[in-house]
Amino acid sequence: MSQPITETASGLGFEECLQRVQSVVEQLEGGNLSLEKSLQLFTEGISMVRQCQAHLEEAEKKVELLLPERGNARRPLPLAEGSDIGV
Repeated sequence: MSQPITETASGLGFEECLQRVQSVVEQLEGGNLSLEKSLQLFTEGISMVRQCQAHLEEAEKKVELLLPERGNARRPLPLAEGSDIGV
């Protein structure tokens, strides 16, 4: 089983942050909120977006560590001698 991406200071993982952003957007698009509530939700949404970005940056760093150098990434793998692949 793979390990989950580390949670941010809020304790929410990427998926939870993203779901909360979607919920905030839906509420704001509804247009039935007071100005105060709209600003509160907007602030929360921005915070959640930043947390999503932090999760994605962390995941990108992990992927970069696992992949070979970008210049080598597209080279074909060498075939073993006697291999009939590609003949």
